[in-house]
Amino acid sequence: MTKLFSVLSIFLFLIPTILNRFPLVYYDTGFYLFYAKNTLYESSFLFRPLAYSALVAFSHSLFLLILVQSAWLSLLIERTSKIMELDRRIYFLVIFLSVLLTPIAIYSNFIMPDIFFAIQFLALFNLFHEKSGFAWKWFYGFSLIFASMVHYSNLVLCAALFLIALILMLIQKSRQKIVFLFLIPILILPAVHFARFNQFTLTNSAYFYLFSRLQALDISQSFLEEKCKTEDLKLCLVLKDGFNPWDWSSHGSIKRLGGLPVLQAELRKVCNEVFHRRALVLEFLRKSSLNILKQFIYFSKPPEATPNDHSVKDTLILYSEFEKAQFESQTLKKYEPEHIENVRHILEELYFMIIVISFFIFVLLYKKLSVAQNNFFELLMGVLILNAIICGSLTEPADRYQGRLIFLFPLFIIYILLNRWLGKGKLRHTPGND
Repeated sequence: MTKLFSVLSIFLFLIPTILNRFPLVYYDTGFYLFYAKNTLYESSFLFRPLAYSALVAFSHSLFLLILVQSAWLSLLIERTSKIMELDRRIYFLVIFLSVLLTPIAIYSNFIMPDIFFAIQFLALFNLFHEKSGFAWKWFYGFSLIFASMVHYSNLVLCAALFLIALILMLIQKSRQKIVFLFLIPILILPAVHFARFNQFTLTNSAYFYLFSRLQALDISQSFLEEKCKTEDLKLCLVLKDGFNPWDWSSHGSIKRLGGLPVLQAELRKVCNEVFHRRALVLEFLRKSSLNILKQFIYFSKPPEATPNDHSVKDTLILYSEFEKAQFESQTLKKYEPEHIENVRHILEELYFMIIVISFFIFVLLYKKLSVAQNNFFELLMGVLILNAIICGSLTEPADRYQGRLIFLFPLFIIYILLNRWLGKGKLRHTPGND
């Protein structure tokens, strides 16, 4: 019966897709769809890691993709509950309440790699706490490696965790070979890029991202104002017409300035010169620090579906006519009456309060929780802090960067409370729950 409810819980995650009659799409969805249907990378510029596009391609159907994402997440949550010695007979009820009270199902139903941040975290926790089987450790290892390669922020987190683990190993003089698992995704991506483009690099678009960051922080403008008085750069047009690095249309900033291959040398030159000026470096650090603080508390607003975005529309035509027709018929976000928008804002405020209340419940229960349960929440908070530092430094603060993981906090607080109330007070896992 427990296994039956475990399978049924997967369908709770699929509610947004079922109601919408199509998976949810975001602005960046177009990139992943394009790469998936064009032998992953036909462009020589690597804007996204390949792993998620590969999963899209191998899934063949976008509906199957969402099913895979949801099942993967559900399995890892259930395995985590076993490690945390929670009664798995109430798992279905926990997932039902979590889908109702948190945006966990929203994240798992987007054609986006965001949900793999939670999968990466759960795999990490389970990998170091699993004691029941070698096969499960292989599964967690694979999940960790794959999830680390779906987004560059996941990869940076993986590198940061490796450095932290390495420092702890040196301090404690211990030998944990499993720590070197973090290096595998960092080496796989450059190896694939070398085989495909003869470039052993994680990305050749680093200067594009960095210039976009400088532009968002209002640092590149002041530098270019001075630079363009003595040099004739294509980027000087940014001062006159503005620069939107993510507008790839025929009239967008990139095309208007001659295309990315033409701009690469100028982007590299400008970025290098900016970071050789002490005043500009200090300004970058100051503004990034403020963004890090903002990013830490931005988590309550899940990403909004964007079915009318041109990048999604243009790339979805690569898929089957059935899925294209299904996509065009969806109505979840095409029109949002004022009363629906108001309800959404109320839900966001409610979710924020749920997170805050969950944190205080954790503080109250801290001394009553098991070692594994405390380890889970401590690791979760540590990863959220690292994530805020990474995303706050590399991009503009956005709720989805923290939101793609923080829903695990109320989920497992709900689980622990229900375990105490409905699990007959048992804090330890029993073989009968398998």
